[in-house]
Amino acid sequence: METYQLKEYLGKIMKLETKKYELDNIINRLKEKVEIEKWIINQKCYPIDSVYPINMVKILEQWFMLLVLILFACIIVITMIMEKSILIAFMISLILSLCVGFYPLFRDENRKKNESLERIRQTETKNIEIRKKAETAERRSDIYQKELLVLTNNYKAIEDTLSKLYDTNIIYFKYRGLVPVSMFYEYLESGRCLQLEGPDGAYNLYENELLHHIIIGKLDEIKQVLEDIRNIQYTTYQMIKEGNKNILNLSTAVTHAAIQLQDISNSTDIIQYNTSLVAANTETIKWIETCNYLNV
Repeated sequence: METYQLKEYLGKIMKLETKKYELDNIINRLKEKVEIEKWIINQKCYPIDSVYPINMVKILEQWFMLLVLILFACIIVITMIMEKSILIAFMISLILSLCVGFYPLFRDENRKKNESLERIRQTETKNIEIRKKAETAERRSDIYQKELLVLTNNYKAIEDTLSKLYDTNIIYFKYRGLVPVSMFYEYLESGRCLQLEGPDGAYNLYENELLHHIIIGKLDEIKQVLEDIRNIQYTTYQMIKEGNKNILNLSTAVTHAAIQLQDISNSTDIIQYNTSLVAANTETIKWIETCNYLNV
């Protein structure tokens, strides 16, 4: 395979690997958002207490005891003093005492009932808010899951296309991924290598630079120190930088649509990104079909 053909081949893989990197991150972010919405949806309403019943039996029992005590006192006094006027006075005192004794008991029971009604009102208000949040969360979850379905389908399609490219066995299986492929592309593009194999090939140079810690081979580590590799692994830096920008833009667009409860089909940013995925994959499939040196 000529160098320009190899570079073209690596460029196709690198582009799809970048899209796969983006999709991995976006899909994970949206799944996390769906889980949050599910938690809100599954929030249970508070149990509502029954209205506190005014205990008339209790009131009457206490009122009866008070009545017995007052009558007992009256009998003693009347026995000692038989004056009629005094008897009338005590009868009036009896009635007033009963009223005075009955009122605090009734007022206390009524206060407890009002307090229970207020607690019920507050609980119902909280439950209404919980149900409203759950309804909104369910609509947001639907929006996230709708985009998740689109992204997952595109992810599978891109994986299938990558498999076709890798199945040509032009790249040794150990070096199949965004970081090594982007480094091989950079070696060829810069003229440092002309082929993959051999003592002066891209494989050897890549392993040598890994061994001497000149470059970083793990994607997770690169993401942590992205700006530090700019001058050493420029192509890898560019691909991940572009990928991170697309991840942020789409995640923001989907989140905005969900917050606004807007259908994703009305979001220009989401439509453009989904279309770009299909276009990139379709373009690569057509290239594979027309390429005469892959033997696919």
